Amino acid sequence: MEFHLIQFLLMTLTLFGWCSYQLGKAMANTWQPISLMIFMYCY
Repeated sequence: MEFHLIQFLLMTLTLFGWCSYQLGKAMANTWQPISLMIFMYCY
């Protein structure tokens, strides 16, 4: 039972890390032009 819990936690952490990494890559791709537009608009 304890082993399954540790395995489940590791799997969840790995999945969460991979998802946040993919999201971070996607955000970086979309955020750069958006932040540039905001910067140009503000200044």
